[in-house]
Amino acid sequence: MFKKTIGCILSVFMICSFFSIETNAQIEFPDLNSSHWAYSAVLNLVNDGTVKGFEDGEFKPDKTVSRAEFVKMMGKGVRKREYDYRDVNSSHWAYDYIMHSELEGKDNVFSPDTAITRNDCLNLIWMRNGSSKDSVAPSVITAQGENPNAVAWAYSRGIMIGDDGLNLRLDDSLSRAEAAVLIVRARSLGKGTQVNNFIDTVSPKILERIYDSIKIFDNASYNEGNTITYGELARAALRLGAERFDLIYNQRYPENIFAHKYARELYVLANECLGQEFFSEDIIDKPATVQDALVALTYNMIKKSRTPVKYGKTGSYYADVKKPAFTMSDICISYCFENGVRLYGNSNINPDKPVTYKELACILLQLDYLIGANSEFTTDYINSIHVAGNSKIRKNLSNYPENYADFAFIMENVPNEVYTTPFADNDIGAIAKDSYNFCRDYGSIFVNMLTGLKNKFEKSSNAKLRFTFYPSLVCENNNGATLRVKCEILENKDNASLSAIFLNNTQGADFPQAVPGLTLYVDITTGQQVNDVLLSADKCVIKQIVYIK
Repeated sequence: MFKKTIGCILSVFMICSFFSIETNAQIEFPDLNSSHWAYSAVLNLVNDGTVKGFEDGEFKPDKTVSRAEFVKMMGKGVRKREYDYRDVNSSHWAYDYIMHSELEGKDNVFSPDTAITRNDCLNLIWMRNGSSKDSVAPSVITAQGENPNAVAWAYSRGIMIGDDGLNLRLDDSLSRAEAAVLIVRARSLGKGTQVNNFIDTVSPKILERIYDSIKIFDNASYNEGNTITYGELARAALRLGAERFDLIYNQRYPENIFAHKYARELYVLANECLGQEFFSEDIIDKPATVQDALVALTYNMIKKSRTPVKYGKTGSYYADVKKPAFTMSDICISYCFENGVRLYGNSNINPDKPVTYKELACILLQLDYLIGANSEFTTDYINSIHVAGNSKIRKNLSNYPENYADFAFIMENVPNEVYTTPFADNDIGAIAKDSYNFCRDYGSIFVNMLTGLKNKFEKSSNAKLRFTFYPSLVCENNNGATLRVKCEILENKDNASLSAIFLNNTQGADFPQAVPGLTLYVDITTGQQVNDVLLSADKCVIKQIVYIK
């Protein structure tokens, strides 16, 4: 009887335990059910007591997490802070967690109620997991945070990769759901955790946008698996370096050069950066390799740069790259390795693999980040030459303007209003993208016109101005072209109004005060067709102010 009673009790206990576990495992909040993207992570933390819901029964997954809330979610660290923060005393509900958090405040202030940034979350998780310094990620990733080692570790381990595999948004706050996912990901790491490859993590849409924006390939359509020949690589690389799609051949070639549509391009590329042995009929139609594509694109990106690029070092190679025979190849590979151009979660690039469009776009994305694939021109002079700079392509697709397809590319530091505002006098339905190649090839005509206009304004007002011309921001109109340019007020000694500086040469604009440092974008119409080497500044009219920074 005794054994039977014990058996019944044990059975009841096991049944109760079973249902207890089941109930715990199926905890649901009215605002977070099993279909929510963070459900399993939240359930994990609820079950182990790390987090819980609010008094109204909700979890509030979208609620922003404060610094105090996050360190409580993380739990106590090993080391305790030696003295209190000025704004957190022992009666604070998160006092022990804050004192054991290893998350530092500034000037002895913790700011417990301030929203924690993704950067602080990343750094804290990295410290709690051993502060690794041997992770690999490209500089376009690691430069986003204050601690490159922490960023590389979090990215390569899949802790934080952003929504698109590129933009980590480290200055942003994060929600309770996002915090739960980060913590669970970090807890699940093991010694055998596979590292992320950048080329496989970055969004394919970003790579396609880069390919479309840096238009150097004959194939207009992006197909990530396509390969290219050495001849095709040569033409693409030279287009990059010359900033022209239609190349001009103005150098001497061997009289006995073999007949091939890419022969002249390969001859130049071989002599400039790959090595003369690459100029061969046996090579020109063979698939180009990753290493040679890296060299060709890097050399020409440096060559076209409008600002100085520090290069020339040799002897720094990827783990699977041997010392190149040609010095310029050595220089280009060393530049990429030293400046954080990476394809994988290690120090390899798979150099002998036939290069695909995916790898080409991934390389171009990183070179554009380091240098800038396009040019902009100012009306400033140094040694009788206009000062120019590099324009970088915007890589965050989530904040592209809706009409991005009307432009050759979208620039990183140009506000969306500059793209979305209709061009002045554009009553013929023209789009800027159709004018880009012409404006890029003959940009000096427009810059000289703007320089004449600037000099005219400065002479009458005693102010100092700078115009910046972007070849991608020009649209045709019925009487020439409309240029959307940046105007900067550098000096204004006589406190002249903006209208006075522009000689009242404007139509229907409300002007701000012309203080030094003011930056605005304006539409300037040429008043004449672009059919000569000279555009007269006297016919130019400022038609509208597009944006004021």
